Amino acid sequence: MDWHTSIDGKLSNLSYGFRFGGQIYHNFSAGSDSESRFETSTFLLRDFVINCTGQDMALGDSSNQSFVLTTDSTWDGTLLDLSSLYFKNSSTNTTGYLAILGTKE
Repeated sequence: MDWHTSIDGKLSNLSYGFRFGGQIYHNFSAGSDSESRFETSTFLLRDFVINCTGQDMALGDSSNQSFVLTTDSTWDGTLLDLSSLYFKNSSTNTTGYLAILGTKE
């Protein structure tokens, strides 16, 4: 993470922000009828995108995967602990696929 500023000639235009950097994380997994996850220990991702193909996938925590990510859709966000994200096929005897891309925290 580094700190940056920008000044456009006026003090009122001074802006501060954070830029995050890190290694790129990417993974791909086929779903199954029981829940699984990408990582088993704490693994923080920043600025992630998850893409679903093949069949709908259900996402959630270890006890409830009720958030349905439909086929050919994406879910994105700014911070996620991958070890807490579980996924499985939304319907039994189908195979969905999840692809994830993000920046390691």
